[in-house]
Parts: sequence; structure tokens; C-alpha cells
Amino acid sequence: MPEPSRGKVLALTSIDLAASLERILSGAGCELLSVETVSDLTQHLSATRFDAVLLDLTALDPQPDVLSEIGLAITDSKGRDPSSRTFVLALTHAGEPFEPATLPVDRWIAAQHQDRALREVEGAIASRLLREALDEVDRLRRAILLARHTAHELAQPLTTVLTRAQLLLGKTQEDDPHRRPIAIICQEADRLAQIVERFSQLKVMAGPRPPSTG
Repeated sequence: MPEPSRGKVLALTSIDLAASLERILSGAGCELLSVETVSDLTQHLSATRFDAVLLDLTALDPQPDVLSEIGLAITDSKGRDPSSRTFVLALTHAGEPFEPATLPVDRWIAAQHQDRALREVEGAIASRLLREALDEVDRLRRAILLARHTAHELAQPLTTVLTRAQLLLGKTQEDDPHRRPIAIICQEADRLAQIVERFSQLKVMAGPRPPSTG
């Protein structure tokens, strides 16, 4: 099974919060790109795919035009790659009224709950790793089904070849120059039959269930 790719997180946040976030992500094998300006944020969103985006709006002056610029960048990013499932979290002052249409985020968290915000980002990375593992399980399952189907298709003609070769071998004399090649055909056909039998006995695991999105 191939190793999962490293997760990527983009954070518009303060240096202190970025340091805490980096400690968490480094333990999960993920990398953090921390920016301090909206222009840097939008630039990176347009160029790179991220698993999660953390917006620390407590460090900004959340004027409508600023929120609109961020919202457009997030929307464009998801539109280019709908399968990316980028998780976007906003850390805000309590009671700030934001509309999803203005800033399309998955979670709003009050500033005093920074630890929760960090756990949410960590959870987004864990969800991606789980999806990758489930995808790999599904690929292995389909490979097993193909191997069993191929073994089933090969079994009958291979049995016919082996049976005919054994009959032919039984009719040859010890000094017949054809006896050795026929014996080799019997040995190799029998070895192949054993391989096919092992493939036919492979167990099919249950199909993977997608992680809950609730």
C-alpha cells in the first residue's frame, strides 16, 4: 500500500496560533503554510490544493470587501477541483454576524476556543487520510475480484491441457524423445493449476464505507 501524501494546510493567522497549529500538524505528517495577508491567502488558494484552510479573522478587520475577496478565492478554489473537499474554518470574535454566502466556510468558532479550532483542522486531515485508506482498500478489493474471476476463467482450459498432457505422457515409452517435453508440460501445467487455485481461494473483504460527513 502506498504511503499517503502529506496533508497541506493554509492558515491566515497570527504567528502564535500558527506555531501551535504547526506543532499539531507536524505530528500528523502534514505541512503548514502560514500567511499574514489576504492577498497572500488568495494567491496560494489559486495555485495549490489544500486539505484545510484556517481563517483567523480576529487578526483582521473583517470589512465586507475583505470577506468578499476571501470568499471568492475559496469558492474559486473549490470550483477548480470539486473532489478536493477542502475544509475551511473561521476563527472569529463571538457574536460576529457572517453570512455563508459572504464567506463559505464549514465551521465558525469563537476566538476563545482556539484549541477547538486546532482540533477541527487536525480532524480534517484525519478524514483525508481515512478516505485515502478506504480508497486503497477498495482498489485491493477490486483487484481480488479480478484475480478470482481470472482464476475461474483459466481453471477449465487449464484442466483440459493438464489432463490431455497426462494422457499423452502415459502413452509414451521411456525412450520416446517426446516424453521429456510432455512431462515438462505436465509439471508446468500442474504448477499453474496450483497458482490458479490459490487465486480462486482469495477472500473478498467487505466494501469500504465512506467516512461520515455529518
